[in-house]
Amino acid sequence: MMLIVYPVLLGTGKRLFAQGLPARAFELVGSKTTPSGLVLGSYRFAGALKT
Repeated sequence: MMLIVYPVLLGTGKRLFAQGLPARAFELVGSKTTPSGLVLGSYRFAGALKT
């Protein structure tokens, strides 16, 4: 089985990025799986978002 995850930020609350910033793509640069099966992903900005 393959699970594909796309990081998407939705909703209200405290902003992670400043308002007015253009949408940007992320690139996975590393991952680690914990003994319980949780996958921790590290991402970096990868330019403009392609739609």
